[in-house]
Amino acid sequence: MGKPNAPEQRWDAAEAGAELLREGLADAAIAVIEDILRADPDNEYACHFLGAACFEKAAYARSLKAYLRAIELSPGYLGAMV
Repeated sequence: MGKPNAPEQRWDAAEAGAELLREGLADAAIAVIEDILRADPDNEYACHFLGAACFEKAAYARSLKAYLRAIELSPGYLGAMV
């Protein structure tokens, strides 16, 4: 199938990790999101949610790196700027 390239496809791919994060399962979210990023390292949504999950785990340097990558990939993505 290949890497998702439309924003909707990248969002859909990252949604499972986002849901785990909303449920308070940061470790599980990180594992899922890392799998997504192995398949598509340019998924800005996965980078954003990785940043949020790492922040929840107090892994602040890794969180910042993930957020910055999301902004680098999609400068207009407001979610990564907040």
